Amino acid sequence: MNNDEKLKKWWEKTGLVTIFTAFITVLPLMITGLFGYMQSKSQLKIQKQKQVDEIQMKYIDRVMDTKKV
Repeated sequence: MNNDEKLKKWWEKTGLVTIFTAFITVLPLMITGLFGYMQSKSQLKIQKQKQVDEIQMKYIDRVMDTKKV
């Protein structure tokens, strides 16, 4: 690295500017993907709980029906 490269300002360093630009470009996509993943994971958890609740209600109904007889 020669003296001229050391004295360059950060916006004159093409490698650094390229890295910053790539990061700024990819960041919104990463955030969108992360939120989508979290939302789908949350929906799957809710769906699983609904299924468990439905099974429990069917069991309770069946127990109540057998007690009537």
